[in-house]
Amino acid sequence: MAEYVHQTLEEMIPELEEMNRIGLFSVKETKIILKNREKYEYTLRQLTKTKSMFLNYIEYEKKVLELLKIRRKKLGHDAKKRDVEKSIADRIHKLYHLMTIRFSEDVTLWEQHIQFSKDLNEKAYATRLYTQVLKIHSHNEEMWVKAAQWESSTEGNSNSELAREILLKGQRVNPESQFIILEMFHMELKLAKQILKRKAVLGIASNQAQENVSSGEGDKIVELKVAEIVYRQGVEIFSDDPEFHLKMFNICCWFKEAITLQHLIISDLKQLYPDTPLVWNGLALSCLHKLRKMQPGQRKDAVARCLDMYSVAVETVQTKEMWSMCLQSHLAILHLREIKDSEWILKTTLTMFEKAIQLGTLSEDLFVHLVKLLTDLSMTEDVERVVSLGIKQYPSSSQLWLAKLRVIASLEGENHEDNLETTLNAALRQVQSEESWSLWQFVLSHMGAEKSQGLEKLMERSCRSITPEVCLPAKEWCLHWTFRQGGLKAARNVYNSLRKMRPISLNFYRLYVKIESSQIEPNLKLIRSAFEEALVEFGQNEPDLWLNYIEMEKVVANDGSRSGVIHQRALNGLDPHLKESLIRKQVMIGLGG
Repeated sequence: MAEYVHQTLEEMIPELEEMNRIGLFSVKETKIILKNREKYEYTLRQLTKTKSMFLNYIEYEKKVLELLKIRRKKLGHDAKKRDVEKSIADRIHKLYHLMTIRFSEDVTLWEQHIQFSKDLNEKAYATRLYTQVLKIHSHNEEMWVKAAQWESSTEGNSNSELAREILLKGQRVNPESQFIILEMFHMELKLAKQILKRKAVLGIASNQAQENVSSGEGDKIVELKVAEIVYRQGVEIFSDDPEFHLKMFNICCWFKEAITLQHLIISDLKQLYPDTPLVWNGLALSCLHKLRKMQPGQRKDAVARCLDMYSVAVETVQTKEMWSMCLQSHLAILHLREIKDSEWILKTTLTMFEKAIQLGTLSEDLFVHLVKLLTDLSMTEDVERVVSLGIKQYPSSSQLWLAKLRVIASLEGENHEDNLETTLNAALRQVQSEESWSLWQFVLSHMGAEKSQGLEKLMERSCRSITPEVCLPAKEWCLHWTFRQGGLKAARNVYNSLRKMRPISLNFYRLYVKIESSQIEPNLKLIRSAFEEALVEFGQNEPDLWLNYIEMEKVVANDGSRSGVIHQRALNGLDPHLKESLIRKQVMIGLGG
């Protein structure tokens, strides 16, 4: 092993001497570099090699390259650059090569090597690497696309012919790959755009296109014909996939030169998928393509076309899904910053919502959105009507019942509170109890703000609920409200009363501890009692609770000896798999044990 390492290091000496001779590194620095390389070389001579061994060596050599770049810039000369930098680059290439042979299944290693070649502007080397990796990972669709993009790009080889060949081969190997076909379509559109631009610059007439297109492309690309062929093939392969068809359409929309092809695709979409909401939604939204780049007048026309398309869509496909897509888009368009005058959009939106209600195709979520919209517009009477219609259609909707409670709370009258409680009772009969806390919370908060006489009775009722999703947050709410309204003494009385009503949440104990700890002179006996009671319930599975207790003893009680005892109790009381979590969190927050 040592002989091979020393031989390798001897081969590096001329490179290091050259660095020293031209003033890039001192003798001391070159010795350090050699010493580090020796360490890495010995590591790579081990029988068991890991990726990190190679990557650490590569990273070190890259840092040397970067430092050379900085030194050359500082000195202002490029003497022997080819000899020195190329020697290091070749070493890195060799390391990457050895690593990808050993770990050929790891695509990321190949990509790192390719990126290194690109960074050095070694275009031919990058192409060669793409060829190698595609032989091994022939079913990696993304790699085929990356290879083609590299070949066609100006940063790469600007070789559209080779890029096309790569994608065609990739498609043959992966005949079910939508990703590759979409990239083929995009690339052909891009190439067609380049040719059309070139013709415009040179003033070439359309009927002369085939004669004047540059060699290598002229025989295969005549304006958008090839792109259309790719489109036809894609649609034929994935004839039952409207989403894929829409993706091709969306790609085409980026090219204003392909307007004829866009119309063709629109016609095909309507013919092939006349009853598919997704297609109609995509066609309508395509009207808003590049909206930000349009002039104000153009934006208004684009939005009008979009809304008109939705009108046709809901007439053609009268389903709840289609109406949902339509109305969600109307709401989104209302809030577009690019649209200044939105009064006409609002009017259209409200009209469409009204039609959906009449047809019974308005979803629960959209009822809620409509209520919010009408509320923001201060259309109180319409809010009441829509909420009632929504509850009639979706009687178990907690959100719609909550909206009704808000409407009643906003009204004034002698029976105001009775109506609120009556509505709550009606809601609780319809809504699943697990989803009803938001209703309880709203009425409790409203009655609390109004200082209603019936509040205490409602508080007790909520706390005695048999549903944990209600009684647990209700107890927390009651404790917090009592402290705010009645002070510490009242909060202690409520705590002592509620803690006897099982179940109790951990947050209930934490809230009480927080209240007691916030006093000028905290009652440590009561705080510790609350912690001990909480630990009986939750100590086995809550390392944070133990940490809170330890922190309280250190910060509030200023008793380090007690905190140590609690730490030991925590290690004994927690589930074994949670002990490590406790210790790690202690270290992070700096709590001693």
